[in-house]
Amino acid sequence: MLRFFFVLILILAACFGEGCSHNKQDKLVMVQKVYNDRTNLIRIFQNKSILRRGNMTVLRIHFRNKENEFFFENFDTNTNSQTKRYRLKRYEVNDTLAMNSPEGLPAKILSDTFQARKPLESLIKGYSDTMIGYSIREITSEFTSQGIDLKFYLEGNIVILYVKDPSQLNNSWRGYIMNAKKLDDNWYYYLAELSQN
Repeated sequence: MLRFFFVLILILAACFGEGCSHNKQDKLVMVQKVYNDRTNLIRIFQNKSILRRGNMTVLRIHFRNKENEFFFENFDTNTNSQTKRYRLKRYEVNDTLAMNSPEGLPAKILSDTFQARKPLESLIKGYSDTMIGYSIREITSEFTSQGIDLKFYLEGNIVILYVKDPSQLNNSWRGYIMNAKKLDDNWYYYLAELSQN
């Protein structure tokens, strides 16, 4: 028992001494990992938002100013967060967005909740597994019309922005980008979120 308390004290000392949260170097490594695989991440997540709301995960697939929206309940098969499973609770599909159906799912499947459940649950699981691999908490493409094509929220309050065409940024986002660290002409990051969107 004494040995247990000694180990616990060492762990606590290490956490307070070096900080249990992500340090700056760890954060830069996470940014670089996303940046290094940017082409793949754009391909996977372009025109999608994946948001966590309590025990719900929301998948939005955007097309112009419209979207299809899918709501999943999160539940774990055990205490390991990387084994999350998802149960489709409901979805709202804009019928005019047949071309905006999730990958590999014919639009007609979406008209049948029972038939759509398993493919959609597998889809969100695949997206979630990819996000975990990059320490991504949420992704949004809701600001595309304002010039921000993808916004990644990572663990440790890191925000990474993909701007396909900087000339399309509105004034508000232009100012936001000017205060960010620049990876290249299309990629920017913050190590702590500012008070913007």
